[in-house]
Amino acid sequence: MFQNGSDQITPDALKQLVQNTGFGVEEILRKYICYTLNEKPFNPDMVSNLIQLRKASLFDDSQVAKILNEISRRIVRDKGKALTYYYHHLYDLITQYSLFHIKII
Repeated sequence: MFQNGSDQITPDALKQLVQNTGFGVEEILRKYICYTLNEKPFNPDMVSNLIQLRKASLFDDSQVAKILNEISRRIVRDKGKALTYYYHHLYDLITQYSLFHIKII
């Protein structure tokens, strides 16, 4: 999805992805977050991609929090509480950067 760079993910590109896959925006966001956290290293590029996807989704902080809480609950249920901190930290990074970035622009 980010092969052409994170700046290529726009609301229109995300709508096209919804049409091509049949998944809703929330489902795509949830699946991508799970895929990223399971398969990719935690680094600035990953955080940047997640932030760009969040912006393209046009979701507000409460919607993103709901998605991350659902993912957290599923992981806690499957693997225990060790990763809960990771998801809370990820949420903080996504929302703080997004709010800071929006204020600058």
